[in-house]
Amino acid sequence: MSLSDALQHERSARQQKGPRCTMCCLLESLPNADRDALQAALDDESFSHAGIARALRSEGHTFLSITVSRHRRKECQQP
Repeated sequence: MSLSDALQHERSARQQKGPRCTMCCLLESLPNADRDALQAALDDESFSHAGIARALRSEGHTFLSITVSRHRRKECQQP
């Protein structure tokens, strides 16, 4: 197998893993203002994964910092 084949396999494998990303689902379900604020925080490296998870939990959303981290690294099952 060539490197290009191996990389294509990794791309395909990543797209087929597990359930859809809960962060992606949440972003789609939030009102515009909250979605924009959350996306801005996710894009801003000065926000920690743990800090974003704490803010989400304070609003009743069950998130761990690892979930935030995985989404930020684009290692989640995105649409």
